[in-house]
Amino acid sequence: MEVALALEALYGIPTRLDLTQARALGALVQELTGTQLAAWKPVTGDNLFTRESGAVAAQFHDPPAIEPYSSELVGAERGIVLGKKSGLDSIRIKVGELGLSVPEDHFPALLEAVKRAGVKKRGLVTDGEFRRIAGRVKSSRV
Repeated sequence: MEVALALEALYGIPTRLDLTQARALGALVQELTGTQLAAWKPVTGDNLFTRESGAVAAQFHDPPAIEPYSSELVGAERGIVLGKKSGLDSIRIKVGELGLSVPEDHFPALLEAVKRAGVKKRGLVTDGEFRRIAGRVKSSRV
């Protein structure tokens, strides 16, 4: 798949492959072989278009600035995850993505709470956890 992507995206050479099915094919291979593909594997990796870093989230609106090729080209979705490396832009994007009503002046406190939660659990903050944190931060500042 990586070769086909390079031929099409870098050199404009058509391969007649439907690259939008690459991730579905990768998932099928994982299922049939019982072998997990690396999360950062080009084309099929689960984390390839997922961002946690606040610095990168600041450029989330400009995919070519932070991604080697379009996520749509390989049938992937772009996303923001939250954790100890998140920044204010990560919070802004996630609040919008989840449709939460959180005033922007609450974002710094929300970011601090997300970072604490990420460090405490030694992992990413789920959307459900983020909703609860946002509710607590919002109600404590009213």
